[in-house]
Amino acid sequence: MTVSIEAIASSPRLLRLSVLVALFLLLAQFVLGMFVNLYIGIPSGHPGSSASFLTGAVPGLAWAIRASAPALAVHTGLGILLGISSLALLAIAIASRERPVVAAAAVGLLGTLGAGIGGVGFLNYGVDKTTFLMAVGFSVAMGAYVAALFAIPHPGWPAVLERDEAGARG
Repeated sequence: MTVSIEAIASSPRLLRLSVLVALFLLLAQFVLGMFVNLYIGIPSGHPGSSASFLTGAVPGLAWAIRASAPALAVHTGLGILLGISSLALLAIAIASRERPVVAAAAVGLLGTLGAGIGGVGFLNYGVDKTTFLMAVGFSVAMGAYVAALFAIPHPGWPAVLERDEAGARG
């Protein structure tokens, strides 16, 4: 018995698990971000903080992972993992060919990227307004992934719907 990559990637079970992992990572990132916000100070002169956004992002993230407080390092690494997992989730959704799930995964990716951009802005420049961007990005991604969960087809749904319709007619 051979199983194709398409068959695995289009599995509703894999899709549902991927969405749940993304939701869990988002929640963990949110809680860790609140901890960092309340208890960790970010020095203003770290690598990347004096450069433009594009040229300062990589040095700032590298500094946060290797030389900052452990909570900030984990928060930064988890943010990068969230970006990668959001891309993977979109790829799995595309393989599933479920348009509503693809749309939700794309919106979730945009929310995650928006939160990440806000995070880099806050890390490198300390602008408080970027925390709003992180919150909006988190909310958009969370809402999109919850919507994706409801859009993923379940094998038992047609039978349940048929029974409900038969009961309503009878």
